[in-house]
Amino acid sequence: MRLLLVITIFILSCTLVCGQRFMGSASIGISASQIDGDESSGYNKLGLRAGVNVEIFFGNPVGIKSGVFYVGRGAKESGDDNNIGSFKTHLDYIEIPLLLKYVMKNKIYLEGGASLAYLLRAKREVNGYEISSNLYSFQDTDLSLLAGIGYKFSEKFSTGLLLSYSVLYMAEPPRQFSNVLNLFLTYHF
Repeated sequence: MRLLLVITIFILSCTLVCGQRFMGSASIGISASQIDGDESSGYNKLGLRAGVNVEIFFGNPVGIKSGVFYVGRGAKESGDDNNIGSFKTHLDYIEIPLLLKYVMKNKIYLEGGASLAYLLRAKREVNGYEISSNLYSFQDTDLSLLAGIGYKFSEKFSTGLLLSYSVLYMAEPPRQFSNVLNLFLTYHF
């Protein structure tokens, strides 16, 4: 986590010293997630994704983007009318992505990179009842690969879709991986 923070600070300082073009932005959206390796499938757990970015362009059309985000992840399986067979895993993360961004002439952009995330809170429910945290454990940090596409539809606003997949397992046993689709709206300032 410290390494990513040092890289972000270095990039920001280089921008000020070298006079490169940079811009800030704030994003808000939803995350649809699942945990690969559990008994469920489907992006059934919805969460919030919100944060701020700094983008640094080294000349058109390539730049680097980093920021700090809150991301709600997890998994959810609905049971019957009495909650039998249901479970929900709710995970709150602070995430620091580092992305390479390529902007095409038609206002579409592609981005890819990695993120380091720190687990703030984990909660599991089975059949409507919360389970003691002694019965499960999640890793405190998560390293994920990211790939996304977006569209800047005005000077101040863009929208995007970002896929995030854990490189390291997030829980064991069994080995489980976080799989998240993020859809968001961004305001550029």
